[in-house]
Amino acid sequence: MTQVVLWRSEADNQGRRHVEGFAARGHTGYARAGSDIVCSAVSALTQGTLLGILQVAEARALHGSDEKAGELYCLLDPGTSKAAREKAWILLDTLALALKEIERQYPRYLRVEERDWNESVYASWRQEKG
Repeated sequence: MTQVVLWRSEADNQGRRHVEGFAARGHTGYARAGSDIVCSAVSALTQGTLLGILQVAEARALHGSDEKAGELYCLLDPGTSKAAREKAWILLDTLALALKEIERQYPRYLRVEERDWNESVYASWRQEKG
């Protein structure tokens, strides 16, 4: 099973809680490697979101991967500019919607968990992953 953690910010002045980062880990086990449509979908979404954050939104982020463990993570740097953060939120909030839909369709293979974001989350990941 693939597990994805999404970290959500405190509510903004319009009551929205944006996604500040994600960590995906594990292999779905839906089918053998190369034929696993659930794994392919999760991989394409998370990798595309990371690329968009870095190259389109031009946001600063702590990110990395471990192919063997099936891990990909991305957390927005607290020092990211407001403009870049707002662009990244569009990508991350869309990622959350897409992953939740896959989870709804394939609940035995994907689990999405939401957690509260604060700067200590970033600090602890930075210390662990460097």
